[in-house]
Amino acid sequence: MGNLKKNIIVLISVLAMQTVALAAEYFFLEGKNLQLRTPEGIRTFTLEEPLQRNRAGGCVRRGFTLDDTLLHAEYLQLRTSCAWNGLASSIYHGFLRQRVGGLNVLERFEAGDYKIVLYEKGKKRFYYLSTYDASSVLFLLDYSGELARSICARCGLIAKQRRFEKTFDESLAQHNFVGHYFSKEGGTERFFPPR
Repeated sequence: MGNLKKNIIVLISVLAMQTVALAAEYFFLEGKNLQLRTPEGIRTFTLEEPLQRNRAGGCVRRGFTLDDTLLHAEYLQLRTSCAWNGLASSIYHGFLRQRVGGLNVLERFEAGDYKIVLYEKGKKRFYYLSTYDASSVLFLLDYSGELARSICARCGLIAKQRRFEKTFDESLAQHNFVGHYFSKEGGTERFFPPR
């Protein structure tokens, strides 16, 4: 009887850890199908020409960008010895404004764990979505409004002629050396080898 209780406890622990691991994953790409975690569950979107780039290295334990004609996404999971040098979503807002320039905020939304902003530059629009957990962050630029609409009922689709057309293929991880968006805690990270 003691072994049975022990086995049940181990089984429950393993299942609980797997559930936590699955909950931490925001999205999954298989071929051209993007599966995104939304407040209502997993939604699948078909992308046109997805290009995924690995952004791991230095402070970034797991990281990648995903670019397509419909979206740009950046996922970053920092190492436990590293920390953001500010609020991650604010850092990305600043990074986005610096790289694109001339952005006007039209509306802000919150849905589940997502913060959503509708931006306009000239007459072109896109949604910026961000979500995070204790160890990782996901930033999305949604050019069509499909992802935003699947998360937030008040978000609408963006007409093709009003969509932001510039492909944003920038990365916080790629520009961290200059921008200092995150660093090793304690200020001991060095960019050059000691003499």
